[in-house]
Parts: sequence; C-alpha cells; structure tokens
Amino acid sequence: MHLADEIEAHSEELVIAESRDNGKPEWLARTVDIPRAPENFRFFAT
Repeated sequence: MHLADEIEAHSEELVIAESRDNGKPEWLARTVDIPRAPENFRFFAT
C-alpha cells in the first residue's frame, strides 16, 4: 500500500511533527504512534 510505505519512508519527519503538534515525547511517537499508522492502513485495507 503506497500510503503506508510513504509513512514508513518519512517516519522521522512525522515523529518530529507529531511531537511538536501535541507535545508528545519523541520517543513515544517514534515507538508507538508513527509505527502504528502504516500498520493500521494495511490492516483496514485488507
């Protein structure tokens, strides 16, 4: 799935954006939120 691949390719940029947007620690965005996004897209696309 193209969108999931793009999220993975730009994960570090998304980590920084997520952290700045809501004040979440980068380690949490890096280990939970951003990796979960492409998994969710792939799961619900099947």
